[in-house]
Order: sequence, then C-alpha cells, then structure tokens
Amino acid sequence: MAWRTPKLVCHGLPASLRRCRATFREVTELRPSPAAERLAHWQVAFKDFLQLDASAQVHGSRYTGLAREDSDVDILTSVPLEYLAYLVQSDAASSSCFKMIEHVQRSKVHRLLLRHRSTGAELDVIHRLADRRSTERDEVVKSLLS
Repeated sequence: MAWRTPKLVCHGLPASLRRCRATFREVTELRPSPAAERLAHWQVAFKDFLQLDASAQVHGSRYTGLAREDSDVDILTSVPLEYLAYLVQSDAASSSCFKMIEHVQRSKVHRLLLRHRSTGAELDVIHRLADRRSTERDEVVKSLLS
C-alpha cells in the first residue's frame, strides 16, 4: 500500500506554525494515499461479489496489471447472468451491496454491468462459457508484459 508523505517546508515560519505543520505531517502520514484507497475499492467490490459466486474470477485489465485507477472490474462467473440479475434486483441480503446498471443481452457476449454501492466500483460480469478464451488471452498478455 502506498503511503502519502507531504513535503513540508518550515524554514522561516514562526514556531507555532512549524508545530502545526509537523502535527499535520504526522496525521497525513498515517492515511493511505488516494490511489491506494481507490485500488482497494475494486478489491472490496470483488470480495462482495464472491458472496454471489464463490468461484468467480477477475480477468481483463485488473488481472493483467494494465488497469488504470478508474478501470472497471472484469469478472468471469459460473452463475447464469439471469440469476445474478434476479439476485441483485431482489431484496436478498447478499446482493444488497450491488446496483444493476444494465443487463446487456443484445451483443455477442452477454454481460451484466453492476455498480458496487459502497465504493462505486463498476463490475463487468460475463459467464465463463460465453468467452471461453478470456483466461487464455489474459495469460498471453500477462506473459508478454513480464
């Protein structure tokens, strides 16, 4: 986890301001940087998704390491998308942390777009049988990057 360390220059300041800035520095050093907090958001969202499908896998840019801070989380699931959509839209306790953005059915690969309520992370969920080569492609990309 990356920690933010502010650079404070206290030369020429009165002693009272130097003490305030030193206290500010000590407090901010204990907080993770915004980038580290955002990185954890997708992990929290995926962990919550595992309540819906314990065998779900992350793939795509998050898996290969090419994701940006604002990238969505691509997920492979073994649960039928219609059933996941039902769970998310119902009042089931395990699905209360997701909001359905869209259930895309008129495309080559059907997908379920979800938003994690507490973090705002977006999840792009597909059934693992809908794109059987997705993990293979991810492995090729990951090997080319290493």
